[in-house]
Amino acid sequence: MDSTVVGRAAEAYVWMRLLERGMIPCIPMVDCQGFDAIVRMADGQCVRVQVKSRGTPLPTTGAYGEQIKSLWWDKTDESLAFDYLVISLPLEGAGGYEAWVIPVEVVRGKLSKGGDLTLSQKLLRGDWDIHRERWTLDNPTVI
Repeated sequence: MDSTVVGRAAEAYVWMRLLERGMIPCIPMVDCQGFDAIVRMADGQCVRVQVKSRGTPLPTTGAYGEQIKSLWWDKTDESLAFDYLVISLPLEGAGGYEAWVIPVEVVRGKLSKGGDLTLSQKLLRGDWDIHRERWTLDNPTVI
């Protein structure tokens, strides 16, 4: 499947999960600032969300399947352009998706100097398992 289609399907899954919880994703017309949506919370505050995905699930064992994802990284002030990174992957066999909703503070500690993130089984099923399907987005900033 084309990587653009994979990305759009993953984003659709994320937007659906947010809408189910009363949050409204507002999608920019131009994809150039390092976030895929500004999400309006029930209380009116907003957060920026970046979605990353891949066409296949991560394997259950070994290092095979690790994938580097480049994130928008401002080298001047070493910052990221989003408040939450959502990694959305297809489920093994059954269809559908699963997602990890990770605050920017947590993401920052796993980046290379150039802003790359290596997705791996150990990272998602180990270090970040607490963020799996965690849709609260509980530290909004006013935009």
